[in-house]
Amino acid sequence: MERSLKQQEAQRQKSSEDKTYSCSYLRIFSSSAQVISMLFFIFVFCYQQSFSQPLASNKTKFVGNIIGRAFHANFSQYWDQVTAENAGKWGSVEMSQGSYDFAHLDSIYHYALSNHFPYKHHTLIWGSQQPSFMSTLDSASQYQEIVKWIDTTGQRYPEADFCDVVNEPLHHPPSYKNVLGGSGATGWDWVIKAFELARKYWSPRTKLLINEYSVINGDTAGAKYLQIINVLKERGLIDGIGVQAHWFEVDGGASVTALKNNLDSLAATGLPIYISELDIDRQDDSTQLQRYQTIFPVLYEHPAVKGVTLWGYMQHETWRRFTYLVRADGSERPALQWLRKYLLTSH
Repeated sequence: MERSLKQQEAQRQKSSEDKTYSCSYLRIFSSSAQVISMLFFIFVFCYQQSFSQPLASNKTKFVGNIIGRAFHANFSQYWDQVTAENAGKWGSVEMSQGSYDFAHLDSIYHYALSNHFPYKHHTLIWGSQQPSFMSTLDSASQYQEIVKWIDTTGQRYPEADFCDVVNEPLHHPPSYKNVLGGSGATGWDWVIKAFELARKYWSPRTKLLINEYSVINGDTAGAKYLQIINVLKERGLIDGIGVQAHWFEVDGGASVTALKNNLDSLAATGLPIYISELDIDRQDDSTQLQRYQTIFPVLYEHPAVKGVTLWGYMQHETWRRFTYLVRADGSERPALQWLRKYLLTSH
């Protein structure tokens, strides 16, 4: 009888222990399931966020784009820097003497500010898209108009982060360059004067840049570009170097090694480099993807490059037919999908 009672008591203890173990196991399982569920939620949230934020969010280098004639709601889903495609060019703003139309440029500028995106003004002095009335004026009047243009824009956009003071000095100097000093003793006195005026009339917070193409895919233009840059640097007039990097420069125009070596040469000045107008003009999706995979890392990962701006992304709105990255129906070309993954997983 006594043994029976002891056996029953032992059985009850074992049953109680089994229940305790079972409950503990369930609690552990439940806790693990909660952790897994939470991790999955975090993963999904982060993945979704990667599609709702600019591609280079939380990166030290921006990846920006231009705004042309139209604003697109998806701009901020991809890009975190703004350049006006044409709205900031003198010929677009002052088509007739003394009559300024800043409406579209103002909207682009304020869009950038409201989204906390760096804004670059493009451009002050360029031999193309200049007001036609300039050719009808005498030298003194031309100079007055240049000063007025630079002063007016400087006052209007005091929070601009960057400004292309002179665009394409090697390939498209303005017809009125002699008014600014011509070649002069340095060979580039007119560029110096343009930067002096920009330094005088633009905000100290705005970094003054020069901008040019075909300077990293060959030696001749690159060497001349360095001459201008060093002349400006000696005078404390320049804050950064613009390298356009259009398709005809980087896509077959030079080897990856040449691109890197020429970037190294520019970087030796000690000035930051900004890739300013990158595009890859390829109709075939696979080819465009392959070229982006080859070229973009060379540019973006160079230590002197502080940001990359692409020159358009919406189909039917790019200056070259096949440089777009988002189709008219809103779908993304493979190169853009790759770019997101590249920036999300590294660098």
